[in-house]
Amino acid sequence: MFELFHKKTKFEKLKAKYSQLMRRSFNLAITDKKESDRIHEEAKKVFEDIKAFSELEKSSA
Repeated sequence: MFELFHKKTKFEKLKAKYSQLMRRSFNLAITDKKESDRIHEEAKKVFEDIKAFSELEKSSA
């Protein structure tokens, strides 16, 4: 119930975006390999942001 009003953190948004991009890349791999590769590269960049963000959180804690 309370999650209805819960705002997502930047970390949660990045994880959701990464998951969405990887799912899209996987689904496109069958029909359009070039587009799938492009989306996969974008997902890699988001993953790097996630890693950097988690390292920042660890160092500040």
